[in-house]
Amino acid sequence: MDLERDFAAWTDRRDPDALTRVFDATAGRLLLLALHVAGSGATAEDLVQATFLAAMARGSTWDRRRQLWPWLAAILQNEARMHWRRQQRRREVGLESTADMTAPALDPARLAASDEAFAAVVAAIDALPLPYRQVLRLRLVHGLQPIEIARALELPVGTVRAQVHRGLTQLREALPAGVVVTMGAWLTGDGTLLAQVRARVVAEATALQAGAASTSAGLWLAGGWIMQNKTVGLVAAAAALLLWLGFVLGWPSGFRAAEPPRPPANMTVGDRGAARPEPAPEQLDVVQRRAVVAANEPAWPLVVTVRTAAGEPIAGANVQVWVAARGHSIDNQTQGEGMREDVAMGLSAADGTFRCALDEFRSRTPLFRCTSYVFVAVARAGNATQQDVLGLPRTTEPRPFTAELELRSAFDIVGRVVDGSGAPVADARLFWQPAAGEDRFLDLSRRSHADGAFYLASPFGDGQRTGRIAAVDPVLGVGSAALPASESPPAVAAALDLGNIVLDGKHAIRGQVVLGDGSALGSMSFFVHAIDATVAKDPEAVRRSFYDQEHQRTPLRLRHGRLVQVVVRSTVAADGSFVCAGLEPEGVYAVAVRDTCGRMISAVAHVGGDPVRVVVDRQLLLLDVRGEGGELLRGANVVAEGFDPDTKSPADRIRPGFPDTAPVVVARFFPVDAQGRHMVLSPFGYVWRLGSFDEIALPDFVRHDAFPGVYRAERTITLRPETRFGSLHLAVVDEQGDPYQEFDFDLRCLDRDIQRNNRRVIQPADGMYRELPAGRWRLTVNMGKDLPYPPYWPKARNVDERDIVIEDGRTTEVKIVTTPLGRVGFRLRTDVSVHQLAELCVRSEPAGGEIAFQLLGESSDDAVRSRAPQLLTKHGLRSEKHWFVITAKGYQPAHCEAEVVADRAVTVEVELVRQ
Repeated sequence: MDLERDFAAWTDRRDPDALTRVFDATAGRLLLLALHVAGSGATAEDLVQATFLAAMARGSTWDRRRQLWPWLAAILQNEARMHWRRQQRRREVGLESTADMTAPALDPARLAASDEAFAAVVAAIDALPLPYRQVLRLRLVHGLQPIEIARALELPVGTVRAQVHRGLTQLREALPAGVVVTMGAWLTGDGTLLAQVRARVVAEATALQAGAASTSAGLWLAGGWIMQNKTVGLVAAAAALLLWLGFVLGWPSGFRAAEPPRPPANMTVGDRGAARPEPAPEQLDVVQRRAVVAANEPAWPLVVTVRTAAGEPIAGANVQVWVAARGHSIDNQTQGEGMREDVAMGLSAADGTFRCALDEFRSRTPLFRCTSYVFVAVARAGNATQQDVLGLPRTTEPRPFTAELELRSAFDIVGRVVDGSGAPVADARLFWQPAAGEDRFLDLSRRSHADGAFYLASPFGDGQRTGRIAAVDPVLGVGSAALPASESPPAVAAALDLGNIVLDGKHAIRGQVVLGDGSALGSMSFFVHAIDATVAKDPEAVRRSFYDQEHQRTPLRLRHGRLVQVVVRSTVAADGSFVCAGLEPEGVYAVAVRDTCGRMISAVAHVGGDPVRVVVDRQLLLLDVRGEGGELLRGANVVAEGFDPDTKSPADRIRPGFPDTAPVVVARFFPVDAQGRHMVLSPFGYVWRLGSFDEIALPDFVRHDAFPGVYRAERTITLRPETRFGSLHLAVVDEQGDPYQEFDFDLRCLDRDIQRNNRRVIQPADGMYRELPAGRWRLTVNMGKDLPYPPYWPKARNVDERDIVIEDGRTTEVKIVTTPLGRVGFRLRTDVSVHQLAELCVRSEPAGGEIAFQLLGESSDDAVRSRAPQLLTKHGLRSEKHWFVITAKGYQPAHCEAEVVADRAVTVEVELVRQ
């Protein structure tokens, strides 16, 4: 964790999530240090609380060139000194004890002792048997009460109390004597290590709520500083600031989870010990106990279930839950990275479940919720991470969330990806080279974990381990490890450890991407591929080479017996710099960035040569998309329609409110910068229509002119939420009226630029599709089994297309009856590409009626391409013999026949001969 970065985020932007991370990472060590300084557990708690509140108020005085932890420790010592002085002035202790009240100096040995004690406690907890480890972590580290632990683990409260008692006994026996003495107050089970201190910081802010409601934050700050007791004033000022942020930004979910019963509003730091604890839930009568449980139940509970392939629950799996931007149109980030807010993390229980709450996000705006996803990741040693994605609802009505993930219990190959210094490399792509010396690499669709480790299920159909495993990182290069040859299949569940795959980082190109005015162009995706030295001096040939389909395939090649990268895609740094390693020694490569119009701006780089400079003579427009309340909406779907004013087009293509020239560019995928702004890279002179095509927002667009010579510009789009929604009930039945499940559909709005694509997804059992914006829609339903013609995957029966109206607050009913029909595919043998044939037409004989058809794209798979048709009848035909005639301009009519089979597609060969 980068503490300094997180605390800077709090100081600069008042980011409450960053502040939470700093607190969680440092409060334990501060608590141990306070114990060394103060001795008393209650005093230590007060010192940690005062330290953190003071740090919040004094953030501007922190020297960012120095580490944060020593600065916090110095504040704690200063707070301890002021505590002793106040005690002496108030004469709250006898004179005989004042000699013992001097705060000892804070030296490196004391800091080390606090760190070692905290680490010893956590390590000792982790070493206990699973039942005790679970309850002690929840009790001591996360601050849950026994009844909360019982509810989380689905155990009786008595069992939990017994496990806590026995676990504490074992924990005290396992710890060094000095640590037991120091931590004695916390090892009785009456307190917590981290969550208790954090909860009390929030409780202090909550205690000031009544005063903050009638007194401004400015008066709190002024009143605090003019008090003689400056520490109390500082606490009040920082607490008022925290309270104000809570109102404006919402409390972080981690704070709320650990919040204890609220103390009286007039309680101060010194008065806390006089408060009476509320009765424990188990001491209440049945009615009261049920009321307490109901009040504590989350409105948006999330239950994650981790199972094996056989359906058995998995206990002890690591579960992480976070919320992030949808990321559909973010092309320089991995899905789940943008605007990430961590929700919860922990281990699955004995029944394979993990529970947390998403209530924090109920208070967010509908636009924030609908442009964000809930990400659930599950991992266990020896398994690849599995992930599920859930949507947040538009409304705030109570609802449960569930996620079920499957982890395979066995793996075949393990290893670790490291750089030349031995440091782990995360997110390295993994490939399999089936045979040594063979220039063929298969993408395993796996990446290394944060610690560099990887776990692979066997990619070998016959169980034999052959070839090599290669790891690739754009910056650090490539590396590989050979799979030892074996004459017999590996033992079941036996893992082969490849050890370290080292990325050597050699043979690199370096450079920088800049705008035409010389300023850095950061965060852009950049592309690198090998080129022939003969075209290096032809800029146009270099640009054309990026559109060569060969460069869309496997990025690895064997060149002169060396494994090298020939195709790379990565992201430049914030200062526009880039490094790409693992290339062919002394090779020539083209480097390019792509503007929003899809044009490449390129330069030629030589491996091992001087840094290359890619000059982008374009305007960079930073588009800030926000809601009415000012919240950033990085996950909103954005569209940029642009045109060159010199280009003319038919009037029927004009967009409402757009200049009298139709767009020649429609872009929906953008990189984002560090502030979450969409980056539009525009040629000079273009005019843009910018807005959102998100169905959960009202359409709103702005015009932007990319004036020549203006290299940087900024615009803001404020979105308003759509409020008119209806539902579609779609029922597809067979001839007997029974539900027919083998269908998918497209919905395209006729009033707005939005679309729903439900192809190749499992349709809901009740046939209900909710929260569709009100308006006119075109519904296209494809029925039948999938036909093996990627990437379109057409259906074997027929297509039903109709216009429907979705009304606000109503459900539109659509019923479609499907019959057993079949399709006909035509594979044309001709002297040109099918796409070059003019006036191509298919008619039935003898009636002569025209048959609608669709053109199929060619697959990259040679086996599929050799047997797939290029034309496919759009609608199904009855199961009987049919006759066809195919015509095209300049070719003789070609006649053919086909025996149509229900729920299948038959292919006929047709030769077209020129006239």
